[in-house]
Amino acid sequence: MTDGPRPGSLPAFTRRSFTALVLGAASVPALGACMRANPNPGEEGNGGGGSSNPDGVFHAAYPYVMPPTGHFNFTPGLVNGVTLGIYREFTLPAGALWDWAAEEWFYLLAEGHDYDEKKFTYQLRQGLTWSDDSPITTKDVEITFWLRWLMNQQEWPMISGLKTVDDKTVEFELSAPSTMIDRRILKAPIIPAAVYGSYGERAKEIFEAGKATDSTEANTLREEISAWRPKDNAKEVLSSGPFHWEIDSMTDARLTLKKRDSGLFADQVKFKTIQIYNGETNDITPLVLDGTIDYATHGFPVSTQKNWESDGKHRTLQPAIYSGTGMVFGLNRRAEFKDARFRQAIAHAVDRAEAGLISLDSSAKVSATMSGMPALLDERWLDEDTKAKLNPYPFDQDKAAALLEEAGWKRNNNQWSTPEGKPAEYQYTFPSDFADVPPTAQYFAEKLTKFGIKVALDGIESPNMSDRVAKSRFDLCHAGWGGGDVHPQYAFTAAFITDNEPITRNLGGRGIDYDLVRDVPGMGKINIQELVTKSGQGLNEDEQRKLIQQLALIFNTELPRLPIWERFGNNPAQEGVRVKQFPANDDPIWQSAAYTDNPVVMSLFRGTIIPS
Repeated sequence: MTDGPRPGSLPAFTRRSFTALVLGAASVPALGACMRANPNPGEEGNGGGGSSNPDGVFHAAYPYVMPPTGHFNFTPGLVNGVTLGIYREFTLPAGALWDWAAEEWFYLLAEGHDYDEKKFTYQLRQGLTWSDDSPITTKDVEITFWLRWLMNQQEWPMISGLKTVDDKTVEFELSAPSTMIDRRILKAPIIPAAVYGSYGERAKEIFEAGKATDSTEANTLREEISAWRPKDNAKEVLSSGPFHWEIDSMTDARLTLKKRDSGLFADQVKFKTIQIYNGETNDITPLVLDGTIDYATHGFPVSTQKNWESDGKHRTLQPAIYSGTGMVFGLNRRAEFKDARFRQAIAHAVDRAEAGLISLDSSAKVSATMSGMPALLDERWLDEDTKAKLNPYPFDQDKAAALLEEAGWKRNNNQWSTPEGKPAEYQYTFPSDFADVPPTAQYFAEKLTKFGIKVALDGIESPNMSDRVAKSRFDLCHAGWGGGDVHPQYAFTAAFITDNEPITRNLGGRGIDYDLVRDVPGMGKINIQELVTKSGQGLNEDEQRKLIQQLALIFNTELPRLPIWERFGNNPAQEGVRVKQFPANDDPIWQSAAYTDNPVVMSLFRGTIIPS
């Protein structure tokens, strides 16, 4: 990648430039034609007129890193593994996926589970094999979770130990029962004991010796396993799902997953090959437009979406994401940001609905509650009394001005000054290589500048964002919100704790530096981190609901981060070339979270998406 724009280098966004962004990109189809991989339909085809798919090929897209930087060490918590995101379920499936509309588990490697306040029982599906034809056993489950302990995975604060009960049952002892424990455990991909067993056994020994994960022994083992790489792919890179990697044919452009008839649900999955094309949005866009890709989950700009919708073969799928684009404030860099009235004023000062329309058209929706949670969780967890107390922060620059004046700001000649008398001039840091984020950043910069708060743009490459945020090197900064998962604790963790001290201490900084023990107007002194932790504890959802509603009110008052819009997918889905059709737009399956319980992946497993 090339360097992103430097601070202030992007032009002001006028209505004309908005229109160019949304409706322009006339050169993209031509670029797509130049990049066409093969004009002939079939296994290598790009939809050049054929309407049948006798070879059963499905073309997907997801970014991966080629070896040697990319690797096939699937120990939990490592980076750059060729796990393939949502498509990992086809090679190393988890115990289950969650069907959000049905509110039930779609079991994969597990065939069932049960839990109470003392234990969680994992029931392994019987008769399955790894790609070397060895059986999948409870030993694989046990080794997986000992390594997850070593690698500090999320479920372990709730677990005090585990043991194999019989040839299909692993039992977890619970130290902190939670309504989320099933999701923490069942969503973990199971890795083979034949490959990782010696590491897992050593992790178990360290645990049983009463050592912590930051002990010398644990640190040494973690470093050892993190450095390990498979040398014999046939013996050390195993799959349990219906597909297996063709590692030898893998390139920077594409990799292939081949059907294996003894894999999980192989009899239900109707495709024989999955081709995964490598790249971020800019790389994948021309391949979508020329028909190479059947389905992609990237964040495409509106101009690209309008192009594929005009060809008569593509639909735009809009699965829920349960997260979105937001903004955080550099509280320890700018003292005036610590006053919640400033953050509230910014929420009123810019039309967030228009920002979403420019960035993602109908796939961006503004929160009706500003609770810090996605809309579906609002519906399920907030009572009407709580909703009535929440300020939706409508676009109202008069209200924004009143809040700033109340906080001691002054405006002269359409230029705001802080309570200390300094001109209000800031930078807005954002990932310049995310197609759906720069339009919102540019819109906010222009509108706030016109309102009297000068904002320059600081576009950087997305890999540099985490370091910039963790070390508090920003004034205003793009950040996600919503949590992307089924329980509100994920959303409030994202709202208050992610990008904040003490989490960011691990990366050498204080992040947004929002004090989690504070006086909240109308509520008194609150330990927010304690509330977030308790909101997921125990098995009584009614008790959790009370805490979640309290957290919604705190978030709405404090706005530690500003939700700008909630993202829904704008996923291109090509029909009639290799895929007969995708589920209808009103199918409840689209409520399932696109990046954690992907509805297309679930439908492929069920055999409801079939070759054309």
